[in-house]
Amino acid sequence: MNDRELLEMAAKAAGMGIKKARQAERDAGGYGHVGLWIVDVSTCWNPLEDDGDALRLAVKLGLTLRRRTHQDPTTHAVVIACAWTEDGVAIAHCSESLILGQDQFKATRRAIVRAAAAIGEQMP
Repeated sequence: MNDRELLEMAAKAAGMGIKKARQAERDAGGYGHVGLWIVDVSTCWNPLEDDGDALRLAVKLGLTLRRRTHQDPTTHAVVIACAWTEDGVAIAHCSESLILGQDQFKATRRAIVRAAAAIGEQMP
């Protein structure tokens, strides 16, 4: 799934509608960014790039975030985003590995969007 598809599925999971006419205009203009035009929310919604969009998405979907060391704890870590049903069953579990010193915020945003997209894929 490419970044655009991840964003569309994440928006679906969060109950956000894409303003299709405005999005089509933007896409046709070839501006080169992936952000979505979300009805009554944002003209360039992109939780892959924006910490605020990612946090709001995680809160809206009740995602649990965790960071764990992975392999060599001095060089590698993993960020995990998880969503659960009320009875404790995991409905989405996504992780992003990162080398310490890399952009840990980017890895966290991507884990959030991937978990949200997994929820969106399960929706009719």
